[in-house]
Amino acid sequence: MAQTATFDMDIAREVGVNAAILFRHIKYWCEKNEKAHKDAAFHDGRYWMFSSAGEFVKQFPFFTVRQVEYTIAKLKAKGLIDKATFGMANNKCGFAVNEHRPPQNCGTAPQNCGTAPQNCGTAPIYSKNRKRIGKEYIERGNAREDDRNSEHENFRREVADSTIKRNQFISSLRIDEERFNRYADEIMGEWEATDAEDWSWRHLYNHMRVKIQNDGKDKRTYSEVLQERQRRNAVDIISILTGQDGG
Repeated sequence: MAQTATFDMDIAREVGVNAAILFRHIKYWCEKNEKAHKDAAFHDGRYWMFSSAGEFVKQFPFFTVRQVEYTIAKLKAKGLIDKATFGMANNKCGFAVNEHRPPQNCGTAPQNCGTAPQNCGTAPIYSKNRKRIGKEYIERGNAREDDRNSEHENFRREVADSTIKRNQFISSLRIDEERFNRYADEIMGEWEATDAEDWSWRHLYNHMRVKIQNDGKDKRTYSEVLQERQRRNAVDIISILTGQDGG
């Protein structure tokens, strides 16, 4: 029988499918430990579950250890879970659902949970607001992620190689090539860090305009140089009119 993983669609919309799968797994075992009144799992007034990144990978073989570590950090940053070591060995940590930040439609236990699987087995079947997926679905999601990364790399190469576009930007924004390269690297780095969807020349142009406006040094370079020229022109005109041009 094929193993399946389950997740909450509302959580997936907020933090992605991978994070939603791990969140549901953590929540399920915290609730199970609470129902069993396990004293060893009770700390700081609530129940925890315990696992290492390697054990998560054994449970969900479509993850890597690095993916698990990143996903746990993402859940923690979003305030969905808390993490603690409790002085445990073998790289194990404790995980608890953050009740101070309850996600939508996750308050009730799933229906028809059935028996607990061996070795933290698969998570229970979800209620109507939850979606059941298999390994193939996740592989398709990972393939889409690879495609998106490939598109981003292609755009980076296009920005580096497209002389016509680069010259149009440099001329329109009144910047030199060195500053164009610096702005482009900074902006695409920000897009990558924030999972931005729109990697386009139009988006890049708008972001460069904002950077120039917000960059105090660059702003002084353009506005103050222009003002200095205007002051010099005014001084020259006044000198000529008053006969103080030194002639």
